Amino acid sequence: MVQQAEGRNEATTAERAAKAACLRPSIDAALLGKALDLARRGVELGKDDAYFRYYQLGLGLAQYRNGQYTDAEQTLSLAEPKFEADPSEGAFQGLARLFRAMSLCRQNRLDEARRAFSEAEAKMPPLPQDESKPLMSNNKPVTHDDLICWLAYKEAKSVLNDATIAKP
Repeated sequence: MVQQAEGRNEATTAERAAKAACLRPSIDAALLGKALDLARRGVELGKDDAYFRYYQLGLGLAQYRNGQYTDAEQTLSLAEPKFEADPSEGAFQGLARLFRAMSLCRQNRLDEARRAFSEAEAKMPPLPQDESKPLMSNNKPVTHDDLICWLAYKEAKSVLNDATIAKP
């Protein structure tokens, strides 16, 4: 996706490729750098677009994956409330909060990180009762956005737990 998005001047294409590259941790610095460039391009191209909040979310994810934790926290803080108005966008708001929590944690701002995590946990789509059937939650089909939110939830929970254990 990243290769296909490079050189195109479409905000949504840039944002989606960047977000896809940043959903899971990676040690591929070249890929993460390209994802950050694409996310920045998405924000620039989409600054007047109705979907600007998604471009900001993609940028926040890319900043986090590139170790730019302060920038990620600031970008995600701007994007997060823009999802509040539409209940169907709860997974996106959760994703923003969870990555913001991880960014805060990486800055050793653990109390703020825990608050952001708790807020996300309280509002995110419920986890599936049976992890072997992740496409159903409470006997209802889930969206790919829910799956992405759950991946971030598991990662954020682990990051916060590791930070809590490491803290003397």
